[in-house]
Order: sequence, then structure tokens, then C-alpha cells
Amino acid sequence: MLYENETVFLNRDDYTTCTINLHGATVTSWRFEDEEQLYVGRRACLSGLNHLRGGISFVFPKFDEWFFGPPHGFARNMPWKLDEGPVVMDSRDVYAQFSVSNDDFTESMWNFKFKITYKIILLEKRLSLEISIDNVSEYFPFEFCFLHHSLFKVPDVTKCEVTGFKDHFYKDELKKTNEYFLEDRDIVTISKWTDDIYIDVVEKVVVAHVMNDLKLEIGPGISENVNLWNPYDKCPQVFSPRFTNNSRLKLPMGTLPLEFHSLE
Repeated sequence: MLYENETVFLNRDDYTTCTINLHGATVTSWRFEDEEQLYVGRRACLSGLNHLRGGISFVFPKFDEWFFGPPHGFARNMPWKLDEGPVVMDSRDVYAQFSVSNDDFTESMWNFKFKITYKIILLEKRLSLEISIDNVSEYFPFEFCFLHHSLFKVPDVTKCEVTGFKDHFYKDELKKTNEYFLEDRDIVTISKWTDDIYIDVVEKVVVAHVMNDLKLEIGPGISENVNLWNPYDKCPQVFSPRFTNNSRLKLPMGTLPLEFHSLE
């Protein structure tokens, strides 16, 4: 059961809100014009015993399966601290800042010292996610991966049109090979089960037809790769671009903006 002090609610008073669960600092709701933009599974675990399935979760320090800990790392299974906020600025934008650090639990799987600072800003038509990952040890460097594991709610994924991937190499994870392909499409659509990883995507990714006559702009940010995923027939209302970064030692503060615009 969730208690009031386990979630943080950001509200701009214009039918634009955001809810963050302190378990994993998972963004479980982002409502724009009173329409929900994120998908959270009906069977999502809200007890704090496991990660929350859906929304925007924080993957660290490993992506996918790894020998020493849970899939996608431990950050989304940990209780995070609310360091500041919610704070309403003069612009009516609202932000809150969260953090998590190494402890006995993390060191049992990954014996390094770190601190993650995560600032979430709710703007009129935009959600901004700012991240800082610091190695607080003076002597021991480490390598890590972090990823925004995001699930967006869309009316029909087959009508979504994605731009920003052309001329990038991608790997089809469903083929279970190390073969890479060059994306030659201006507009990428989803008509089947999809699990493609696009390499070195530093420009913004635009998704048309996510809600009414709006498009969603994602980035540009600090990501290296984008994993475009959808189980298609099992869940045609889910669109999942997952932004990942592999880094060493220290990742400076970076921003991943999510913004709505009218279709031209």
C-alpha cells in the first residue's frame, strides 16, 4: 500500500501534473491537459517489494540481465530521498530534487561509492529530467550504464511516427545476433513486435500522433543510445523509447527534456 509521504506530487494548476514515487524515484504519472501520458501496468507492484512496472524508471548501474543483481540494476528498487521541493517558481513551473547513494545493499552487488542527484522539473508543456551521477571515491574508478526506462501511453502505436533515427545504425535485439543495420527511413513506424537499439543518437527524437494533434519531442540530451520497444499485439497502447548512456567515473549534470508541440 502506498502512503502519502511515499509519493511527490508536482502541480502547475493548469491541468498539468506529475507524480514521482520515492521507490526508485519512478515517475508514475505525467498529465498534460489532464491527459495521462505515461503507461503503468495494472499489475505494477506498489508495495515497495519490487520495481514499479511502467512510467519512467531509473536504470543503474547495469542495463538488462547481470550476474550480481536484479535486471536493470538496483536503483529502481531502492528508496530515494526527497532533497528539495516541491518548489513552485515564479514561472509557475514546479520542481523537486531527489538523491540516492551507495549503502550496504548496493555494495553487496556493486562495491563502489556513488551519489545520484535527480531533478525533475514540470513546465507548461514539458517535463525536464536532470541527472548527476558522481563517483565519490578518491581512488576507485567505475564504469556504469544508466537508462530512462520509459513507457508512454498512446492511443494507437501503429499511428505513431518517429523521426530522428535516419542514418543511424541499429541492432534488432529480437534477432539475437550482433548484426547492425543502417536506418534509411525518414519516418519509423511500428507494425510488429519491436526491440531495436539505435546507436549514438544525440539529436532529438520526435514522435507524432501521441495525443490528439500533438507530437512529443524527446531530447536532445545526454543519451548515447535509444532502445525503441513495443510488444505490439500484447500492448498496442505502449510506446517505449528508452534512453541509455554508458559512462566512466563521473557523469556531469545533464538534461533529458520531454516536450509537447502542435503538429504542423
